[in-house]
Amino acid sequence: MAKIIGSIAALVTIIAIVIGVYVTLEDRYAHRPDVQAIDKRLDQKIRSDKVDALQARYWKFEDRYGKEPADPVIKQDMREQMVVIQKMQDEIVK
Repeated sequence: MAKIIGSIAALVTIIAIVIGVYVTLEDRYAHRPDVQAIDKRLDQKIRSDKVDALQARYWKFEDRYGKEPADPVIKQDMREQMVVIQKMQDEIVK
């Protein structure tokens, strides 16, 4: 019986230590302003890369079908792409 109680106490102590170390490291490093600034710049870079990819796709459509394609499906797709590009560019500016 004493072994079981000792094992349970040791397990609880180990769990408490692990949680304490995690909270300490999280509080110390993850909330620092420089880490937050890096995270913000990374998000902005990812968004700008997505905009660049969408813009390249739009230009490929434009090269293939012209600025005013005759096919209404392609025309609608190009309009939708431009709306998404504009929306994402507005998010980047914010």
